[in-house]
Amino acid sequence: VDDNVSNLDVLTRRIQRLGMEPHTANDGQLAMVRLGEEPFDLVLLDIMMPKMNGMQVLSKIKEDPELRNIPVIIISAVEDTSSIARCIELGAEDFLAKPFNPQILQARISASLEKKQLRDKADDFLETQSKLNRISNELNARLNIGNVAEIVLTWAMEHSTAHLGMVGRLLGGGRGMKVLAIAGDSPVLEIGRAHV
Repeated sequence: VDDNVSNLDVLTRRIQRLGMEPHTANDGQLAMVRLGEEPFDLVLLDIMMPKMNGMQVLSKIKEDPELRNIPVIIISAVEDTSSIARCIELGAEDFLAKPFNPQILQARISASLEKKQLRDKADDFLETQSKLNRISNELNARLNIGNVAEIVLTWAMEHSTAHLGMVGRLLGGGRGMKVLAIAGDSPVLEIGRAHV
């Protein structure tokens, strides 16, 4: 994102040489529109631009839950240390002064993309863990001791070769269920409140 056409041309060629597909915007407003239209892995952003400057774009990116994880590298001729520090505070991944060294640009792009891939994997893992925890909690809520007793006793009756009788007793006050399965004269399975 740069309002200078020659800077966009140089960056486009450099990015293509890295085997990546560059998209350009010549102002901050157009950049925000494009970011809303399709996913991007990295933003290279100038500070001094008309309509919406780089700091405003950076702020909007970092405030948006859908965009905030996109790394932003500031590439600018601004030499003011406080502006550079402000960009980092707003969430810029890195800062590169113009004119930039192509090798340093490549190294910073590669490092930023690698960090993004690791963050994306960590986010995917946490999302999967969260789903599994929700499923586990839901199953635990649905699976009470009465259901366990019914499942176990049904299985025992279906798989027993001896005559199997059942005696069930529900204890009052919601304290639990006690079930005793009897084969002949001896108990074969007892399910109590806290153990199966």
